[in-house]
Amino acid sequence: MTNIHLTINIKKLFFVLVSVELFFVAIYLLHHFSLANVPLGIFDLDAEATIPSWFSSSQYLMTGFVCLAINQIRVSGHNFYPQPLFYLGFVGFVFLSCDEAAQVHERLSWKLVHFSNFIPSFKNGHGAWIFAYAAIFVLILFYLRDSLAILWKQRTKYLLVTVFGFFTVFVGAIVLESVSYQFLRTGSTADTYAIEVALEEFLEMFGSSLMLYGITNIYIQSKGTADSD
Repeated sequence: MTNIHLTINIKKLFFVLVSVELFFVAIYLLHHFSLANVPLGIFDLDAEATIPSWFSSSQYLMTGFVCLAINQIRVSGHNFYPQPLFYLGFVGFVFLSCDEAAQVHERLSWKLVHFSNFIPSFKNGHGAWIFAYAAIFVLILFYLRDSLAILWKQRTKYLLVTVFGFFTVFVGAIVLESVSYQFLRTGSTADTYAIEVALEEFLEMFGSSLMLYGITNIYIQSKGTADSD
């Protein structure tokens, strides 16, 4: 009964998170298009150290700690899932949380631009971080391929939710940001750029909410199974 109640609360939390994200987007667009006299300031989607960036950072951090909780689940003294799947998940999400809060990737791009002969980038040296992050991600995915296959067989539904969340973040943080780097940061209208920013940031926040929802449900189901054995 406890697990069922917790699952319902997680659904409610998910809808609250999405509502907050839509609120952030509405504030940004209403301010930009002067449709309402709303302050922007710390709600600016296109700035650092704002409430939306801290909100996204906190979601990644929570997801990381859920991964750590899954990593601690034991059955007969053994890990419930192959190591180091969820420990790397914890490390990865904590890194994403720090990256979102401190914009590590943007700072990294200006370091990587010195290696432009080896690492490609977009116009004016932007986006070199995308190629570096992608290479690291592919290597980790290859390393975890067997563990992910086992997880897929056991928790298909919520792993699928998590994967969908990841690809939603990918579209926002990689695809749309790449378009922005190459085409919108110079020579585009302010309105076009504002719409791109709103869509990009919403997809990133919504995707992180989906990943939090999916991984939390994996924890609930796994914990319930482990406790019953």
